[in-house]
Amino acid sequence: EVPILNYHAIAPAGDEFTVSEAAFAQQLDWIASAGLHTISLHDLLDHRATARAVILTFDDGTEDALTRVLPALRKRGMRATFFIVTGFGLYPNLKTVEAYGIVNLRGKHTTVRAHRRLTRNRLDMSVGPLSFSVVEPFKQWNLVLGANEYGVRYDVNWFDSKRQVMRPPGLGGYESFGRQEGTVTVDGETFTLDLAIFSGSRDHHWGIRDGVGGPGHALEGGRRPTTAPSGQWVEFRDWSVWGNRVFYNMGDPRPGAGMILKQETRLRFDSDNKTVRQVITRNLLDTGETKELHWEVLGNQVVALRCGMYGGPDGGTPGGNLFHGMAAGENAVSGETYDVNDGAVRAAVLGNDDYHCRVTCEGETTYGVFEANSWTYGFALSGAPGYALIDD
Repeated sequence: EVPILNYHAIAPAGDEFTVSEAAFAQQLDWIASAGLHTISLHDLLDHRATARAVILTFDDGTEDALTRVLPALRKRGMRATFFIVTGFGLYPNLKTVEAYGIVNLRGKHTTVRAHRRLTRNRLDMSVGPLSFSVVEPFKQWNLVLGANEYGVRYDVNWFDSKRQVMRPPGLGGYESFGRQEGTVTVDGETFTLDLAIFSGSRDHHWGIRDGVGGPGHALEGGRRPTTAPSGQWVEFRDWSVWGNRVFYNMGDPRPGAGMILKQETRLRFDSDNKTVRQVITRNLLDTGETKELHWEVLGNQVVALRCGMYGGPDGGTPGGNLFHGMAAGENAVSGETYDVNDGAVRAAVLGNDDYHCRVTCEGETTYGVFEANSWTYGFALSGAPGYALIDD
């Protein structure tokens, strides 16, 4: 049995249904000190409740859920509810432009994709309802998903927080982390993003990548992953990991970017559909330090990158087999919604995926993304170099 703590309102004062902010904080601290950890109702229904689990629920969707509850939960590394992945691609050789936005709200996974022909104006970063604009180079972006028939919208300002360092010649690009403010709306439910709470990673790459243009342009007919069997993206207070690179804060005296020289990855999966549930990565840095990161997947907060047209072992978009760089019509907008709380649905659409995780390293807890594909389970099961299953 799992205890469920139900709250109505968190406010400085009120009626018998209101808990004060101070009392709420004390209750959360007691939960943490007692060795309890929060799970979602979906975790309970999917039989993923573990010993010392507790569920927190908040009735009526009142404003204090955003202004008081979410910051308090985030501060203590407790359960989150939504996850966004978005991208824009311009392909001069293929004469096409595309963009996508994916929002996962409590397991409701909605994608909007848009395509158009490439014009002479290479600075136009708008495609259908999606637009991307540089407010200040290497510092601030604006990301918008406007009105569409799929029920998701956002208007997000992005502020870089880690120093960008160009990759060596021939690799083409750079990466960073940042903080966000703005709004995200799903089926009429609007969330306000606070710079102190919301974080993410971004990258800007150019050049040639296997699979762009569709299966005819890809090794093994597009069934070869475009990324390694796993990857890690997470920002801590003073440093961060982007794939195999280590980034530092703006103004940090350490020059350039660091590197991960060796990564060992242990994973735990759902027994029925091989969904990733827990990860431990042990990373040897070029400074000689070893950083062990513990990743806990937040419920079914996963984004199927196939829906964003990334190829993988299971092909392009589910049902349509679209890949990056494939022309899909002029001003064409498409999309779909999947309930990834359903294990059978996850098994059908996943295959090249970003998992939203709570991540802990050396006592510091934050949020990040662990990436895996359909080959990751086989790597861990067979004990391929650098991979193993987590022992029970």
